[in-house]
Amino acid sequence: MWRKRLIRSSSTVFVALAVFISPAAASAADYFPRDLAEGDQGRDVVNLQVTLNADARSKVATTGAGSPGSETDFFGARTADAVVRYQGFKGISPANGKVSGATRQALQSDLAKITGA
Repeated sequence: MWRKRLIRSSSTVFVALAVFISPAAASAADYFPRDLAEGDQGRDVVNLQVTLNADARSKVATTGAGSPGSETDFFGARTADAVVRYQGFKGISPANGKVSGATRQALQSDLAKITGA
């Protein structure tokens, strides 16, 4: 199962990106095709957690579910808290833990830098 491969990897962010983000994708906008909020599920939530985990200031978790290499497809309270921290250091207001508008654009830009898309 792919989650076991991610947990065993030493280069977690890049392995997660390789597993979840298709190199054939046209742009980073494809990685966040919708607004996201607590309770949502899907591949785009995994992309969100991977992007948040790429910066120590917005890590979802340091160990376990949501941590680098153990990203999940569920947008829970820890992901929402990480989004609030991300919004804070990016100067996005309101810092409400929801992914839309300026937050979504910033995440798309950051993920494009990570993946080289």
